[in-house]
Amino acid sequence: MGLITDYFEKELNCPDITNIRVLSFDDVRIKLSTPKQMRHSIRKFFSDAEDYERFIGDILSQNGKNPANKMLVYNFFDTSSVPGYNLKISIASPTVNVNRAYLLHIRKIPKV
Repeated sequence: MGLITDYFEKELNCPDITNIRVLSFDDVRIKLSTPKQMRHSIRKFFSDAEDYERFIGDILSQNGKNPANKMLVYNFFDTSSVPGYNLKISIASPTVNVNRAYLLHIRKIPKV
């Protein structure tokens, strides 16, 4: 799962962050494991919409999904990239999102 861990290495290795949600190329949010589960916007990761779509397409291809298929939602797991955590990765296609962009949601689930 090198692409996701390369882009989000700092966030994935921070024990206080439980979720990363990318709503568009310039709207990335994190959720903290504080009692109030606060959410914060963080710095941009992608230069433009095409860069973000290319990133999503590469993730889908890396996980054996065909980006041209245009399924509504893709779900998969990564059990080895982040020590101590399993990653549940969901990608919703632009056809089901209000802002007409891919939504990438990464949930960090502690390994028991």
